[in-house]
Amino acid sequence: NGAVIVHEDADLDYVAELGASAIWISPITRGVARMDVGDGYHGYWTADFTELEPRFGTRDDLSELVTEAHARDIAVMIDVVPNHVGRVFSYDLDGDGRAGAGEALPAYRDVPYDVPLIFSEAPRLWRTGTDGAERFELAPAHFHRRGVGDLRVPAERLWGDFPDGLRDLMTEDDTLADALAETYARWAV
Repeated sequence: NGAVIVHEDADLDYVAELGASAIWISPITRGVARMDVGDGYHGYWTADFTELEPRFGTRDDLSELVTEAHARDIAVMIDVVPNHVGRVFSYDLDGDGRAGAGEALPAYRDVPYDVPLIFSEAPRLWRTGTDGAERFELAPAHFHRRGVGDLRVPAERLWGDFPDGLRDLMTEDDTLADALAETYARWAV
């Protein structure tokens, strides 16, 4: 019982004939737009955890895929990205209110940058509040804000932004971790 990575044009009957018991699809959350320095086409550059990536279709399309797969005894796994978001902000190092050269990918520091952040996206999660489930925007306090780390250095790999600017979430915060879990539970169809 192996898993098969399925592309959008895959035929579920063919996948079933292969004997696959599961398909694993890319992260489905809405990602940041293409950038000249990279592209989050793969789904790992989340801009909003509460919205579906339009390139992957609608919620009904996702539900239909899961229903059709289950009808063939095929499980559907959705890849999740709980560690980081896409490049949704720049660090306003010079305090001018604009994202300038060098402010998207500042060097790693051992302490968080204590500068304003200029958000280009408003990343959100679901959480249950007094009025039921509600969306809330991630704030600067939800990020480590230490700049771009060197992946060969353990502490920088743990606390820093990825070299292409993916923003590292403060997942050790229980409130944030609970909201991530609640958000992904809502995507289960």
